[in-house]
Amino acid sequence: MTQTQLDRYAELLIWCIGGANDRKVLVKAEPVHREFAVRVARKAYQLGAALVTIDYAEPLLVRARVELADDSGLARHPDFQAVRAVEYASEEWSLVRIAGSEEPDYLHGLDPDRIAVYAKSKRKVEMPLLDTVTRFRKHWVGGLYPTRALARRAFPDLDETTALSRYEDEVVRILGLDEDDPIGLWRGRFAELSSRRDAYNQLALDSLHLTGPGTDLEIGLLPGGRWATAEAVMPDGRTVYVNIPSLEIFTSPDLRRTSGRAAATQPYLSSSSPGTLIRGAWFEFEDGAVVKFGADEGEEVLAAVLEMDEQAKYLGEIALVDSQSAVARAGFTFFNTLYDENAAIHMALGRGFPQFVDGADDLTAAQLVAVGVNQSLVHDDVMIGSEAVDVDGQTMSGEVVPLMRSGRFVE
Repeated sequence: MTQTQLDRYAELLIWCIGGANDRKVLVKAEPVHREFAVRVARKAYQLGAALVTIDYAEPLLVRARVELADDSGLARHPDFQAVRAVEYASEEWSLVRIAGSEEPDYLHGLDPDRIAVYAKSKRKVEMPLLDTVTRFRKHWVGGLYPTRALARRAFPDLDETTALSRYEDEVVRILGLDEDDPIGLWRGRFAELSSRRDAYNQLALDSLHLTGPGTDLEIGLLPGGRWATAEAVMPDGRTVYVNIPSLEIFTSPDLRRTSGRAAATQPYLSSSSPGTLIRGAWFEFEDGAVVKFGADEGEEVLAAVLEMDEQAKYLGEIALVDSQSAVARAGFTFFNTLYDENAAIHMALGRGFPQFVDGADDLTAAQLVAVGVNQSLVHDDVMIGSEAVDVDGQTMSGEVVPLMRSGRFVE
């Protein structure tokens, strides 16, 4: 990317967290992101941040731990990490999470059970921060920095330089970084999504029915549940946009009311078992739970994820995305959930969003599960949409409303 494009990208990320004025900003990144992470930090200070810190994760250190640590050390974490997670969870901190690894296969070939033990223990340590994020109580945004490794995976037949250029060009196009006003562009896109969100909320839907190749799925929705976008108003009155790009309209379904079969239409990287690819996945649901599943690649990892805790086999999100979205038009898999989930309808196994269910935001985890809101440590987005998928909604009164045809929103 050019220096101008990177500056616009950094400013776009700061806009997404509601600005940096008088705020503390945490940037979570990997070493490969260093130049861009520092650029984001500088932009935050230019826009009035009180304090900026960068937290680097080292994927190869995680690999060494999962591969070589003894059983007693696999799930141990320094006390300071838990203390830090509690501080970062406080309202005064904003979060910019930069995705895009130079080591996307860093756990490839390792024991899925050991990966699951590490991942579960890590999630528990990070839960204070994760909880504020999933409850939309945190100023935060996720963005992607293109890496050579991601480009090689997306374009295996191209040389590395050409592949990276192609990958970067699509990120620039999708984010509008060649536009004079990318922020204005995204204001317009979020306004369009919000209009459709509001229309769906007026329908008072009780359930969804998704049909397509390998998919015939009924998903029950929650009474008092609301459709949402990545736009949220924080307690201090600032508006945040928690993912960029974001082209989805989503809701948390009733974890007890999913039945039928769903087939993944894209490979995906499990966020609950970091750095591991699952390809050709399929699922059968009864009474909300996955009762059968399989995958062409990564089935052992998928099995470990589904056993990570009691609610991992249940859904926490269903999201509708137009099959001709700006991301889908790129025509390739980004191998990054932030982008790939914005190319297709997707469901998430695991944790849901209580703030989009009337009266649920202040309930305990046990109370949330009792009313049907998933509180798993897991949240794995699985793309199940394509140009061959239709979606119908059924209202509380029994009326069937076509929502999507051939992967496109019904106007």
